Amino acid sequence: MPRYFFNVIDRSAQPDADGFEFPDIYAAQDAAVRLCGEIIKEMDSVIADITSKGITEKELADAKVSYRSNFYDQLEGSMGKAHLLSALAIFRDDPQQINSLLTPFENVTAAQVKAAAAKYLVATNRTVIDRVPEAKTGNADKRGF
Repeated sequence: MPRYFFNVIDRSAQPDADGFEFPDIYAAQDAAVRLCGEIIKEMDSVIADITSKGITEKELADAKVSYRSNFYDQLEGSMGKAHLLSALAIFRDDPQQINSLLTPFENVTAAQVKAAAAKYLVATNRTVIDRVPEAKTGNADKRGF
């Protein structure tokens, strides 16, 4: 049987090294659709929990640390700080804003997260993209070119 690979395993994005055997592409597509449905149900459950109970102060603090770390990591990357300074100079006429960009994020409260989730994370405001890659042609190399 052909082997198919799903790059979403145990609800986290990671390459599927083993794959699954299915009798044909239709069985693989059916399994993929069912998996996507399960993931959406799980997302809905987490979102419902946030909109009804909110998040804890620890969860908020952890999210802020993660955001701040990612921000500083991007600044340390190739041309990161230079690019941000130039964008602030060109579009906001104030490169000094680099020193206060994190302030609005640091001031977010758990109540604001709960309110934003209730307002924006609703099923009627959701987009699910069903992306099916094009089939590779016979002359494609290993990278798909």
